[in-house]
Amino acid sequence: MPPATTAILVKLGDSGQTIAAAEQDVRGRHVLDVDGDDLGKVDDLLIDRDERKVRFLRVEHGGVLGIGPVPPTRR
Repeated sequence: MPPATTAILVKLGDSGQTIAAAEQDVRGRHVLDVDGDDLGKVDDLLIDRDERKVRFLRVEHGGVLGIGPVPPTRR
């Protein structure tokens, strides 16, 4: 088994990189749960700096400055 590596994640917005096809950029789109409830809006993408792959979405949701926790009933 190859040794585990640690990925370095950076926000796409801070990386200087762009998404090749603008229509595939999900930033600004709303995230819905299985019941169709709005969980928030994609604020940024966290990318693996070396692999140049998206690993996580950062979702803005209510609270102060839009970074409050997702209520337990909506997880």
